[in-house]
Amino acid sequence: MLFEECPRESVEPQASSLCLGLEDQAILLVVGLHLSLSGGICLLMDSEILKPETNPKASSQALSTFGCFLAAAGATLLTFCLVGAATAASVWAFCRLMGLPDIVVEGGLILSAIPVLAATFWTAGRAWHVEQRLAQGLDVDQPVFALRHYLLKRS
Repeated sequence: MLFEECPRESVEPQASSLCLGLEDQAILLVVGLHLSLSGGICLLMDSEILKPETNPKASSQALSTFGCFLAAAGATLLTFCLVGAATAASVWAFCRLMGLPDIVVEGGLILSAIPVLAATFWTAGRAWHVEQRLAQGLDVDQPVFALRHYLLKRS
């Protein structure tokens, strides 16, 4: 059997482990391998989640108003392009599948611009809000899924 359970005395508390039985051949190539008392190599899998004690200073993250604008503009353009392309492809494919004329395809594309623009404007407001909070050294809050919430909010 290639994997076997490590003896309890060779394992640190609060860590799971597997042993590789290598019969007196202990080659440690990877950091995190641990020799057990039986001569095998134990793979320790620590389940502890490491969190920083404090948040980094906002000045160390180099977030200026221009940097916030660039990050928010990038997220907004990404949303516009991806949602717009997916919506246009869906409308075109549906209309072609049903055999509808081109005028219906064009009308569907015009109507599908409404949810695309709504998603784009919401993403722009949310991205600006998040970037401003990060620049102030605050954590990211829960999103509010209302179009007017971020657009009418004063920074």
